[in-house]
Amino acid sequence: ADALLGIAAAVAAESGDTAARLYGASQGLLESTKSVASPAERVIERRLIPTLTESLGGDELAATLTKGRGLDFEAAVALALPGDARRPTTVAARA
Repeated sequence: ADALLGIAAAVAAESGDTAARLYGASQGLLESTKSVASPAERVIERRLIPTLTESLGGDELAATLTKGRGLDFEAAVALALPGDARRPTTVAARA
């Protein structure tokens, strides 16, 4: 969850939508594991939320966070990867 949150913070200036979905996914992961955000994560959240609210607006942010919470772990990791890394590599694909 902390890695997803960190990546969300890193991409927030470039893509508010991606950042919000990753943040939502990190929240969903914490909820599903019955965990709580660490103090360091809370600091990142306090800085991230205003940036996302400014970028997306309150209603869109809420909707996008909900979408992010619905991502499974693999989908969240795929979203966090750079574009070229999202394509699966198989022996057949390389041949």
